[in-house]
Amino acid sequence: MQESVFIFNYNRARKAFIDALLPPKSSNGSPVMPFELEVVEAALHSRIQRFDDRLMELDPHVQALLEVLPNKLTADILEQLRISKQTLIC
Repeated sequence: MQESVFIFNYNRARKAFIDALLPPKSSNGSPVMPFELEVVEAALHSRIQRFDDRLMELDPHVQALLEVLPNKLTADILEQLRISKQTLIC
C-alpha cells in the first residue's frame, strides 16, 4: 500500500476563496463586490456610525469624570464611569 501525504496550502485556499467571492473584473476593469458584501458593508457602516455618535455624546462627560478621578476616587464617580461604559456597549 502506497502512503500519501496531503499538504494544505492556505495561500491557494485564500486565493480560491477570494476568486469565488469576487467576479474577475467589471466593464471598466475594476473588481466588483457582490451585492451581499455591499449589504454587509452598509450594515457595518451604519452600526459604526451609531457607535461613533454615542462616543461623541459621552466623551465630554467621561473626560470630566476622568479628570476628577485621580483627586476624588469615590463610588459615585466609578459608578458613573461604569454606566458610561455600559451605554457604549449596549
